[in-house]
Amino acid sequence: MRTEKPGPWHALRIGLKRFRYTVESLLPTAHAEWSESLKRVQDALGNIHDLDVLAEAVKSAESEIEDAVDSGWQQRIADVRRRIC
Repeated sequence: MRTEKPGPWHALRIGLKRFRYTVESLLPTAHAEWSESLKRVQDALGNIHDLDVLAEAVKSAESEIEDAVDSGWQQRIADVRRRIC
């Protein structure tokens, strides 16, 4: 994906979750082979979503947080998100 916007990443996570459950129900042989990889990708996308939610919470509370602390949190969140992607 060529975007840093959270919406498409979250949609991909939801789509992957549905795909994983469909494979589990309808293709048990493929599920046995793919389940660990699909779970890892789904977990990574979940971590990205959690970081996006955290970044938004910090941003919306910035009036209550000192500028130095806020910029530090935003940078840390962005760094971790880039490593996951």
